[in-house]
Amino acid sequence: MPITPAAATAKWKAAMASGTARQNYIDGINNTTVNPMAEAASPQAMAKYQEGVMASITSGYRIRKLNAASPAMWKQNAVNFGAGKLASGAQKAEAKYAAFATDWAGTWEQMRQAAKSVQGTGVEAAIEKVRAVILLAKQKAGKVV
Repeated sequence: MPITPAAATAKWKAAMASGTARQNYIDGINNTTVNPMAEAASPQAMAKYQEGVMASITSGYRIRKLNAASPAMWKQNAVNFGAGKLASGAQKAEAKYAAFATDWAGTWEQMRQAAKSVQGTGVEAAIEKVRAVILLAKQKAGKVV
């Protein structure tokens, strides 16, 4: 008797929820002996990634997949799963964010001062304030100004 898509999905979901799948996942992580970030940052991996992205664009695959995605499913998943993980995600990323905030704190103050130093209250003054802030942010981020 053939397996139906619903039956296959139910089996897959049950397998993913099992303690065995969880332990296999943990074992795989713990048995890793290389730095996966360094491997992903290698020139060969970067070239392969770039080739894959370009191939997905030029073939139309990326456009087809993006257009086939359901906005209703995205909303449902964002509301029912994503929103509930904001606090735990922030807790997990706290040290990383603190390092970022420490690195950028001086620039934030420079940005504030640069915006305050622009005289005027009209649209042109507002544009100049934003321009001054963006230029400082780009400099800090190492972008060409």
